[in-house]
Amino acid sequence: MLFLFVVALGTDYNILIADRIREEMQRPGPARTAVARAVRHTTPAIATAGLVLAGSFATLATTPGNEQIAFAMALGIMLSALVLSLVLVPALAALLGRSIWWPFHPKPTMGGHPQHQAHAPAPEPDQVTAY
Repeated sequence: MLFLFVVALGTDYNILIADRIREEMQRPGPARTAVARAVRHTTPAIATAGLVLAGSFATLATTPGNEQIAFAMALGIMLSALVLSLVLVPALAALLGRSIWWPFHPKPTMGGHPQHQAHAPAPEPDQVTAY
């Protein structure tokens, strides 16, 4: 049960950072710069959410008989949020670059960030390249 909670909650943080990395890699420039921008913008949200959630589970330690579960949950959430989501996933993305999205990866767009292209025409099907 403990494993399922930690993996399920940690997956949310990984999805958040991976999605932001993918968005930033659609902008022109090196992949490492995109990862750095993604980490800079996403770290406060993930760290805060991880700390709050770990603190919430740590309060279970105040009830008799739940001390071990409370400690394990709090530690698992902290490791998942801070180590896995904010260190390991960005490090792998920086090392692998745009090839992390194999077999499909986003090509950099010339117009900048995709959110800033509200009035731009729909992207052509060839903007996502298959290997």
